[in-house]
Amino acid sequence: MERKYKNLEFGSKIWFQAMRGLLRAIKLYLHDPNVALIDLGLPFRNSQFRQPISELAVRFHVYQKFAGADFEIFARKHPQRVFDASRIGFEIDVIPVRYQLHWGRQEINEQAWATNFSEILCGGVQISTPESAVSGTLGGKVRDSRTGQLLLLSNYHLLAIDEIGSDICQPNRLQITQNNIPIASYVRNGLTQNIDAAVSSFNGNRICTNEQSGLGTVTGITFPKLGMKVIKSGAGSGITDGIISGIMGSTIRHWHGKRRLFSHLIQITTMTDDSMISAPGDSGAWWLEQRTHRVVGLHFGGSHRPNFALAFSMPAVFNALQIEYAPDPAFIPILNQKPLPFAQKYRTTHKDEENFYSNQCQTDRISLRRHRIVLTFFIVFFTLCCFSAIFAFSISRNNSIAKMEKLEVNIKNFEIIFQIETAHRQKIEKILTILQQNNCKMAEEWWQPVAEEIYNMSIKYPNLDIELICAVITHETGTTWNPECISRAGAIGLMQIMPATGAYLAREENLEGYCTGFLFNPIYNIRLGCRYLAAQVQAYSLDAGLAAYNGGMQLAERWIQNGRAEGILYQETANYVPAILTLYRQYRQLSPVQTGE
Repeated sequence: MERKYKNLEFGSKIWFQAMRGLLRAIKLYLHDPNVALIDLGLPFRNSQFRQPISELAVRFHVYQKFAGADFEIFARKHPQRVFDASRIGFEIDVIPVRYQLHWGRQEINEQAWATNFSEILCGGVQISTPESAVSGTLGGKVRDSRTGQLLLLSNYHLLAIDEIGSDICQPNRLQITQNNIPIASYVRNGLTQNIDAAVSSFNGNRICTNEQSGLGTVTGITFPKLGMKVIKSGAGSGITDGIISGIMGSTIRHWHGKRRLFSHLIQITTMTDDSMISAPGDSGAWWLEQRTHRVVGLHFGGSHRPNFALAFSMPAVFNALQIEYAPDPAFIPILNQKPLPFAQKYRTTHKDEENFYSNQCQTDRISLRRHRIVLTFFIVFFTLCCFSAIFAFSISRNNSIAKMEKLEVNIKNFEIIFQIETAHRQKIEKILTILQQNNCKMAEEWWQPVAEEIYNMSIKYPNLDIELICAVITHETGTTWNPECISRAGAIGLMQIMPATGAYLAREENLEGYCTGFLFNPIYNIRLGCRYLAAQVQAYSLDAGLAAYNGGMQLAERWIQNGRAEGILYQETANYVPAILTLYRQYRQLSPVQTGE
């Protein structure tokens, strides 16, 4: 992200104000027939819609922008449809634009095929379905996070024109619309998560790499940020670049005769000339961060005059489809090698790659466990050797007062270390005792790691201690400490984190490849929940911080402004705060005898 956009990163006070404004705008205006999209982004101050300024605004993308006398007539007839910054509580910007899905016709000449056709598939080449007259872009290769199966990721409106199991093809070199070569079969989509994305399983006819045609290798995945410079390789427009000027967009489109909500949209705009950054045939392309080549978005559509592109945030796509980034193993041929003839070895190599991914997670866990054991043994052995050497050296020089004083300092340091370790052990045992006192439904192999994570969070955040964290978890899970519990509102895990909140907290924690499944992991859930709880307690004090954690910051502020009067908090929050404080006092009164000392 460029330096001038640094002040717009997540976590600042203005960011949370903008978030509240965006939610109000969506509630009030998204169903307006003149609204094409609502997002949070950079406002434009010129008619060419280039070089957005480094400010933050709730932006309304409209089919028709009224001005002068036309606006006065419209305002008199439809006063509730007038965009009012005072109603949403934040600055607004209005952009006239018409977005289109960017799939294209399969009308392509031999010279274009000579450029795009490759027996080794990569991002940016053209794909289609056998019976369809339209085509789009092969985005890239991913893998199923549950099974390790290799999949092709692109748009739903491109991969699922027909029914489940239908073939995905790359058109034949000689006959564009007939005898296409099937490369994959459609599997599932992300429509239930409001995302136009789908995956298909490779059939072994081709090898696919995560090279992007003309750009190089994809290195990973990251969150889109305002002002980030991005680049893509599309089958329609070729290589194009721009910057991210809008994020968190939502739109309602007519889809097979129905109105459907799409969210998690980002907008990319060109910075220099009037060349198109999105064209028919680009659907499904991957947008990459220009500096690192990490993927940030899945191309969806765009407009010309003004030149905009729309894409779905790639972390949200991965979460919706339960997939992961699949780097190329060393045995996959690189693109500049001569293409190999079709043979059975293609299928064998492809199967070997799937086996590689399915076994990789288990191998990593075993290797990590072994490294931890070796590292722990080495640290203990090294510490004992050091203290033994210091002690022996000091005793051998006991006739020297200076050496005795040095020995006393070493002994004091050892005592301090011993006291710290003793306090650590006592707190860990206290957490384990609290677990035993509750109707714990968490597997026992998680108890020790969870206790260590709670202790580490109490060190990282001075305004949290182990008793407060345990009290919140006990109450949030109904004394079950079940890491898989889900509330009626959709909050997940030990500290009951909403998926949207978890996504932004993960971004602050730099958790690469975050998906909602992370919240079911008790370690990540505690890490993200403590980050959010510590921020609320620091901002509002303990009781109001708990109220903000449960009911939201706006409710906590109103409660403080009214002198913590009754009737301000929601009934759930009014019961939540004293319940947590009661558990907190009980846990603080546990003595060392009760913890097994």
